[in-house]
Amino acid sequence: MITEFPDSKSNLSVRQFSAKEKTLQVEVLRVYYKGSLANLKKIEASYRKKNYLYENLQQLVLEFNKIYNKNTLTSYSIEGTQKMILTDSVKFSINGSITIN
Repeated sequence: MITEFPDSKSNLSVRQFSAKEKTLQVEVLRVYYKGSLANLKKIEASYRKKNYLYENLQQLVLEFNKIYNKNTLTSYSIEGTQKMILTDSVKFSINGSITIN
């Protein structure tokens, strides 16, 4: 299902793609933009994988800025949890930034 709405925390618009089936690994994909999709600012995705051995939930965020008049990936993050069978959950976080000289 596709929905569009204004972001309550910024002046951006959001186009959200939600999975209709629970069997899909990407449950929600959100695209944040200003004015039109050509002016992309951020992409967020929720990803879940579950089987008999483990359950993994991740939140992926990609952020874009205009550099030399083109939308360019400038930072990313992946946060999540992983639960292995017979063990406690483990939380993790990966953050990165991209610089252009």
